[in-house]
Parts: sequence; C-alpha cells; structure tokens
Amino acid sequence: MAVNQRRKGANFELELSELFKFAFGVVLVRNLDQVRSGGSDLKIVSRNNSGANRFMYWDYLNRFSIEAKRYSQVTRAKLNEFWLQACQQAEVEKKWPMLVVRLDFQEPTFYLPLKVLGVNRNFGTTISEAIAVDVVGLVAIFDQMTESHK
Repeated sequence: MAVNQRRKGANFELELSELFKFAFGVVLVRNLDQVRSGGSDLKIVSRNNSGANRFMYWDYLNRFSIEAKRYSQVTRAKLNEFWLQACQQAEVEKKWPMLVVRLDFQEPTFYLPLKVLGVNRNFGTTISEAIAVDVVGLVAIFDQMTESHK
C-alpha cells in the first residue's frame, strides 16, 4: 500500500502544532502558501499567555523558520539536504532555521543552529553545524534563554 507523502507531511505538521501548543503555549498553522511562495512549513499565529515563560517562548519561537520533515528513514546526506533547505528559507525570512524531523515510530528531533547556544557566530549549512534535541531539550534551551534575559 502506497503512502501519500503529502498527506503524511500535512498530518505531521498538525501533530507539531499540537505539540507546540502543549509545550510552549503557541498556536502554529500550516503555511499553505509555502509551495507557491516558499517560506516556513509552519507559522506561529497566536499565544496562550498562561504560564511564566509563555511570552518568552513566543518571542524565541518567532525567531525561527520551521521546516518539518516526516520520513520512514533518513540518510546523513538527506539530513544535510533538509538542513540546507531550512537554512535557505530562514535566510529569506531573516530568521534562524529550525528543522524538525520525525522518523516512523519515533519522536520528533529538532535541529537548531549551534549559534543558538553561542557556539559559533555564523550558520553552517551542514547538519554537523546543528544541535539535535528532543522536545524536552528544546524547552530546556528556551528556558535557559529566558533565564539569561532576566
């Protein structure tokens, strides 16, 4: 039975929207114009102000251009291709790239430029110049950013 890759991707984008709503109190919507005009797969449209760090999460997440990929398996070369795509669209949007990859039967992995951690000054266009974290790690990074701005 063939899997409709477009439907699989759309379902993953909706899944991510629910995850971000739960973890960060922000509402993401699919960018339906992305095929025609490029840009992020997902855009932040509103926030839920409950919780101490919710406003800061909104602020930090708005700094990212989010590219979402859902595949059964991914090679290192394919990850590099995805990261380059995320970097290119982020550059157009004047944002930082965030690549979210979910493999079958696994939780999503979030790839962020090392610059987010202050490791280097420029964005690298290979996946080796990114940090990979799960959603708990992503929350921890944003919490650390919040603490450093108090």
